[in-house]
Amino acid sequence: MQIPAIPVKQWLPEWENVEFDAKLGRKKPQPRFFMFTMNAKHLRSLCGIYRRTLQNDSARHRQFGIQRRHDEKRSVEIADYVRHGYPWPELSPSKR
Repeated sequence: MQIPAIPVKQWLPEWENVEFDAKLGRKKPQPRFFMFTMNAKHLRSLCGIYRRTLQNDSARHRQFGIQRRHDEKRSVEIADYVRHGYPWPELSPSKR
């Protein structure tokens, strides 16, 4: 599937004066990003979010406020993103 996108320049000339050092968590950003629209159903399928089903008499159904089971792997990915930024969670262990 191809999705048409528009490149958007996000770089300002004065940003050239900023000292970027990846070791200090200040990696130089890309000079552009892409803007596009996407069908919500397709986006949802890419995000790994699915409609859940529960039986009305199940223990989880009776518990208020629980949206889904805890996914330890997903929590680790989020923590890595918060600590190291993008694209750290997507890199293989050897590239980290």
